[in-house]
Amino acid sequence: MREKTAEIIWEAVAELNEMRPPDDQITKSEDTVITGRNSLLDSLAIVNLVAIVEQKMTSTLDVSLELADQLGDDNGALQTFGTLIDYATQRVCGE
Repeated sequence: MREKTAEIIWEAVAELNEMRPPDDQITKSEDTVITGRNSLLDSLAIVNLVAIVEQKMTSTLDVSLELADQLGDDNGALQTFGTLIDYATQRVCGE
């Protein structure tokens, strides 16, 4: 299930990258920082990412994933793409 969750998140990143200039693309890496002082994403990009991921999780897996409550926690699910994938996988699997 982690692979499917990662695929959905990478699709969301690709969709977000379509809205960004070519020289400001988000790197598809589990180590890419989403929130915190080392993040290259501004608050609008983070909110858009959260909305796209939530929508894609619902439409693809029929799972309601609430990520908005993770905003503001620099050590939480939105710290990196790796932590986001892990968090989403746990929620999908009911852990």
